[in-house]
Amino acid sequence: MDQRHIVYIPTFCALVMLLSFSTISAAESFIASVKVTLIDPTTLNQEQLLHFGAVKTKPNGTCTIDPKNGERVGNACNNAQTETSVIKINGKRATPITINLNSSQSKVEPSNNMRLVFSPTLFNGIDSQHEFILKNTHHAVNLGGTLTQTVSSRDNSTPEQSTVSVLTLPYDVEVIYP
Repeated sequence: MDQRHIVYIPTFCALVMLLSFSTISAAESFIASVKVTLIDPTTLNQEQLLHFGAVKTKPNGTCTIDPKNGERVGNACNNAQTETSVIKINGKRATPITINLNSSQSKVEPSNNMRLVFSPTLFNGIDSQHEFILKNTHHAVNLGGTLTQTVSSRDNSTPEQSTVSVLTLPYDVEVIYP
């Protein structure tokens, strides 16, 4: 056998093995895409403040303002004029909205030792659900709620008093939208 052919055979075998291994490993590439939803910004305006008007001082007294119609119900309600709070939401139609309401911290009225707590409620134009979809680009949400009075001392016999006090009870309104 010729020496030249012996040298070519191992070289040829090494080349075949190298090509067979390199065809096993492969690389691929692809183009990815991202889906993005752009939304219009939503704005909020409070058009009027919630106002209970005059409320009688009563142990365990309550006064509720219905956010739908402003009607007052409860043993501590007076015939004074009230106003529900109105929040205007301006945004793109079909935007999902969530409104979270948190009760006020209790506050003691010093002249009569009454503890007051306000628990807010809402009317979104359809019902009292906190999650809803904007039906129009301009949407009103009315806020009302219940003012509860309790005697803050052990004496539960605090009489109705004619003391006039003006109190402000803060509460939280959180509007969540995309």
